[in-house]
Amino acid sequence: NLGSGNYEITSSGIGNSYTSDNQHMLHQTLCGDGEVYAQIAGITPMGWAGIGFRESAAAGAKKAELASNGSYFVQRRIRTATNGFAFPQQLFRPGQTRLKVVRSGNVFSGYTSANGVTWNFAFSQTIQMASCVEVGAFAQAMNVQLSPATATINSLTVVGGGYGLSGVNTDIAQSNGNITTADGLTVYPNPVSDVLRIESIGIECTDCEISLFNNLGQRVALIGNEI
Repeated sequence: NLGSGNYEITSSGIGNSYTSDNQHMLHQTLCGDGEVYAQIAGITPMGWAGIGFRESAAAGAKKAELASNGSYFVQRRIRTATNGFAFPQQLFRPGQTRLKVVRSGNVFSGYTSANGVTWNFAFSQTIQMASCVEVGAFAQAMNVQLSPATATINSLTVVGGGYGLSGVNTDIAQSNGNITTADGLTVYPNPVSDVLRIESIGIECTDCEISLFNNLGQRVALIGNEI
């Protein structure tokens, strides 16, 4: 599972025209049920940033998303048909910049939180999507004059089966699935219910540190050893 990743995502232009999205998305493929979580720490100068599921990376793909302007408002964005309309519904959620979207079959549910402990319901929608979809975080600018907009996204976490986070280096903090890095480090199984195995092939390290995070971005284990 994707542990804890902090990112900056920049997007320019007008965010969407309701049937076609213009956004920069950091995403990975996820098959079956799962969830995505992140804290939207801010977006400047103005814009929207959020998380969600898309049937593909196409501009008019079906989607279930939550977006925050970093302060008072959250938008739920649903598109149930490819290239169909996706009018946003705006919610007044001051300070609730922690967002979570969950997939269970074809039911997608969204939640907001101020502290990552108490979650408030935002939406639930049935969308007929393919089993394997794209999931992650995105940024959108407000208009051309104010672009580009840069979003700060903390503790981006994906829970479920997947094939690696697109657009970033593959390492323990930023990957999903059974991880094999270019340096020969393998982590499995994923998901894990009992024993998590970390194996190194061709790596020599006398002062190494491995941190394990839960799906809220909290460190639950710190391992220091020779490998």
